[in-house]
Amino acid sequence: MRGDPQQPRSPRGTGVTADDPASWRVWWTLNHDRFVDVAAQAPTAASDSLLKDRTAVPAQVRADAYERLQPIVRRVIAQEKNEILLGRALIAFAKLGEDPRVPNSREAYKTILGFIGHDKTKVAESAAVALGILGHDDAVMALSQFATQAPNAQSDAWRADRVRSFAIYGLGLVARDAEREDVRRVAASRLCAIFSAERGLAVDVKFACLQALSLVPLASDTQAMLLPGGSADIPSASRTAEIEWVLRVLDTPSEATAVRGQAATSAARLCSDQPEASRLRGRVVERLIDSLAISSRDALPLRQNAALALGQLGDSDGDEQDVGIREVLSDALLSNSDQATRYFATMSLAQVASRPGGGEQDPNRLESAEAVRTLLLKRTLSGNETERAWSVLSLGVFEYRLRQAGQLSSADTRMALTSLLGQTRSPEVAGAACLALGLSGAVEAKDELVAQLKSGDANVRGFAALALGMIGAKDTTPLLQKLMERAEGSPELYVPLSEALAMLGAPAADSLIKSLVSGLSLEAQMSACVALGRTGGGRAVQPLSDMVGDATGTSWVRAVAVEALGSIGDHGATRWNARYAFDTNFLALPLTATAATLDGVLDLE
Repeated sequence: MRGDPQQPRSPRGTGVTADDPASWRVWWTLNHDRFVDVAAQAPTAASDSLLKDRTAVPAQVRADAYERLQPIVRRVIAQEKNEILLGRALIAFAKLGEDPRVPNSREAYKTILGFIGHDKTKVAESAAVALGILGHDDAVMALSQFATQAPNAQSDAWRADRVRSFAIYGLGLVARDAEREDVRRVAASRLCAIFSAERGLAVDVKFACLQALSLVPLASDTQAMLLPGGSADIPSASRTAEIEWVLRVLDTPSEATAVRGQAATSAARLCSDQPEASRLRGRVVERLIDSLAISSRDALPLRQNAALALGQLGDSDGDEQDVGIREVLSDALLSNSDQATRYFATMSLAQVASRPGGGEQDPNRLESAEAVRTLLLKRTLSGNETERAWSVLSLGVFEYRLRQAGQLSSADTRMALTSLLGQTRSPEVAGAACLALGLSGAVEAKDELVAQLKSGDANVRGFAALALGMIGAKDTTPLLQKLMERAEGSPELYVPLSEALAMLGAPAADSLIKSLVSGLSLEAQMSACVALGRTGGGRAVQPLSDMVGDATGTSWVRAVAVEALGSIGDHGATRWNARYAFDTNFLALPLTATAATLDGVLDLE
């Protein structure tokens, strides 16, 4: 294909369709990284000679990989004029990090900083978030400057709100990873000040401020709290002041409903690590319960966010507060008039009921687990297919969380899910059931999952493959490899298949590379690049480099290819935007968060 496409589909293998915005698949895409840790099994980009050296230490491996990848990405930055490709190259450069061979190197920081004032919006916004990915403490002040509205200046005359929003997201990333508390406090202070200085609704900027602040939980009270009015007027003084400030935003009727909804999510994130007896945690829980209650007069986005946020805070024991959380979630699940709120409440109830409360010796720490399991099992058999699919996936998450807590998943659950998968004719339910079996560790469901590899629905085939990887069914590797070789007409298969094979110790780089050079469609090329970035390792470097350097190729494919090179050498432990995605109300996101044009913060790889 030649020339730039008007609009490619997402290459991340979601299979999401626009006619069902409340699809469980959107939730799964945003929360995927909580359950699928492919990075632990994926090969590195180090040279074959070094990987064969059993004496090589991780630092040597990282340095070797950097030496292979950095010149490729730097060349794109130096030569490329297309704003999409240049922007993604800056993000890839940040993911590679500073040169590990040079102590205290700042070369990448200086390079990226030079683009933050670029006259092309996509380049400037990419540079802004790239500084956050890179993570230098100095970036707090630089990003604060670019995120601040110039006095008496219209936004399009000085700095577009879009670029400012990306700078704010970058600021949150820097503060999240900062080891120094003073750096985190400065960032929190600037985020609150930027929010408060905005005139009008300014949804993108204010939403970004709250998202960024949610990644920056401050330490406990400081001397600043002793000042007159400290708690109310200095939100960066302590965790208490920070959360109280967010709650005031939540309760400000003049703010946009999407902004108030994000305030609910941010408040929950900021107090999720607080002890159950915490007064602050109680304050947040009480406000969220009020918002989700049947009698609530809060706007719909706020109620939806409350349903998701409560899933971060409750647990399964008999404490009064936890019982209250489970009751309001159960009521919403059964009787809320908004279908999305019901779906979100179902997922949150599953997470709350599978989270042990109290001490390790407390016999009632999972008091509600069995009753909620029974409810979820019943819900998998009733309602429309979307409702059933949400219940099925929630049941899988419930069993996964119990396994993470040291419990065994239920044999009854695994049997019921296997039976359901064999009987359903709904691709929605079948896809969710495949994932639920994988999350439950249902090794006995292998044969039924293998049968789903022949499904007429490509998404079901992909979820079945991923589930086989999750249960460690190594003897299915040849089947998955054959499916990969025949996946050209179904680009949504590349990512889940490659992840499944990586989890089974059989990376699919060779098959992906073969497909990549065989004249795939636009969407298939993009999906193959994403898959190579996640699981390809060193074998993917040269073909991706060739694709990036092909000036006759489409800018979209070349951009995703350079992004994949950054993913292969990513210096971070998790994907940089994953924490912005967790438990986010995807029905109330501004365009700077996600967009059909694939250029929101959550759309980037």
